[in-house]
Amino acid sequence: MKTETVVVFDLDGTLTKRDTFLPFLFGYLIRKPSRILHVGALAWSILLFKTGRITNETLKQHFLAAFLKGAKLQEVKDWAHRYVKFVARRGLREKVIRQLEEHRAKGHILCILSASFDLYVPILANELGVENVICTEAEFSAENRLTGQLATPNCYGNEKVRRLEEWLRSFNVRPRVVAYGDQLSDIPVLEKADQGVLIGRDEVKSLIDYGYLKRRN
Repeated sequence: MKTETVVVFDLDGTLTKRDTFLPFLFGYLIRKPSRILHVGALAWSILLFKTGRITNETLKQHFLAAFLKGAKLQEVKDWAHRYVKFVARRGLREKVIRQLEEHRAKGHILCILSASFDLYVPILANELGVENVICTEAEFSAENRLTGQLATPNCYGNEKVRRLEEWLRSFNVRPRVVAYGDQLSDIPVLEKADQGVLIGRDEVKSLIDYGYLKRRN
């Protein structure tokens, strides 16, 4: 039996040129400027994070709540579709997208594995023709309004590994895994993969000179 190959791409800084979460939030704020009063309180949250008093996950939740708590699902979806069109036009790393297309041509199974939210990541995945998405999920109330809470743990660092392993167990035979990432928090996934590819960024120059983190055939 031929072993299938799964190719996992991080999103922010790997498939895209930069972070996608903050531009998504600020784009929504432009459309709902009354929320600026909530956003101002984030300075304290950032200080708490910088001094190690709250985690990355808690900070992310504070940002989600400040910008989007109480927002209607349809409002968020409408903005998400507009935002994704912009990212697809101007925000993608062409070299990595070519790699994605090469894997697709070989019949590999594609997946986006991201700490960003399901508010827009699945829409962007659909734009790229990627069927599988693993990402952080936001919680909605029974009235279809954002609660400002996370519905899942932040899909970051070791949590990415856990979520990926959970998905891989759905295959009858464990596939060969190729993983692409761009920063230190992606290292746990790259090390677990059969082939980890580290996309060049200044913060990782000391680890590798822009190329394969490792190969294990």
